[in-house]
Amino acid sequence: MLTYTITAEEEGRKLGRYLKIQLPGAPASFWYKAIRQNKVKIDKKKPADLNQPLAAGQTLVLYLTKEQEEEFTKGRSLSKRREKIKEQTDRIRVYPDPQVLYEDENLLIVDKPAGVLTQKSKATDISMTEICRHYLESKNKAAKAKSPSVSFQPSFCHRLDRNTGGVLIMAKTLKASQALAEMLKTRTIRKYYEALVEGCPEKWKEPEVLIHAYEKDSTVNKAVLGNWDQWKSSRDPNVKRAECKVQLVRSFADFSLVQVELMTGRSHQIRAQLAYEGYPIVGDGKYNPGSKGYHQMLRAASVTFGKCPQVLAYMEGKTISAPRPLIMQNMIRNGHI
Repeated sequence: MLTYTITAEEEGRKLGRYLKIQLPGAPASFWYKAIRQNKVKIDKKKPADLNQPLAAGQTLVLYLTKEQEEEFTKGRSLSKRREKIKEQTDRIRVYPDPQVLYEDENLLIVDKPAGVLTQKSKATDISMTEICRHYLESKNKAAKAKSPSVSFQPSFCHRLDRNTGGVLIMAKTLKASQALAEMLKTRTIRKYYEALVEGCPEKWKEPEVLIHAYEKDSTVNKAVLGNWDQWKSSRDPNVKRAECKVQLVRSFADFSLVQVELMTGRSHQIRAQLAYEGYPIVGDGKYNPGSKGYHQMLRAASVTFGKCPQVLAYMEGKTISAPRPLIMQNMIRNGHI
């Protein structure tokens, strides 16, 4: 028999996900059968199903044989996970702390440098995820505070391309993660970008909504766009809608500063849409290969919080901004590429 007490950090997690973390070797089919056979109890009651959310303070009891316990935990115990986290932490110690734009008990909002991954793509990568987790763990140790539960690791609720810097939001708790996911789904977090583009899009002196048909060519890791009106009746599941709002901020000799509000979150979306419209981003080697050798001039400038779930209600109406990188400041100051 195994007994667990649900912590405040784990509240809201679904039963199936919790069991997967604690006993990763057990298939979902086993738990469906175990529930039917009354071998899973929450506060001495049979749970409805694996989608039942857990609450802090609840007691979860699993009536398993010793053989099942060993089979389902072999090589994948939480102690092993702690060891893996420690190994990652040791590798990250040489990296500087992130530039923190805002932090509280639920959120960590940082300024991601261009050239750094949001999440690692291979085991040897060091990304903002590892850097920020190390920063939080170091703070906990310095304050002699309890470390976050290993059943939930602080995670970013959205991503930025490797070469796009700027505002990035990390959830420090499960409740915050769920709230941010809901807000992104309902577009109550508004994300604003700045880009330096080649040419002068006079037509964008007034805000314009750009809508394109979007498809990702994974063989070359590049977005392919088309006319949405021609594609919107398509039944091709690979074709999606890409939408953003763009406005000209200021024009210079041979480039312009534009603001973009992202409405859908497609990979490379802003870069591809601006290039498709004839105003590619300065320094974007993928969508503007003839550009001069500057760094990609696109950044996540700010986020504004709209209507928030209760756990983040105090953030309503707040805007968090990141400073322009020095290279972008210099280009704007000089007024030419």
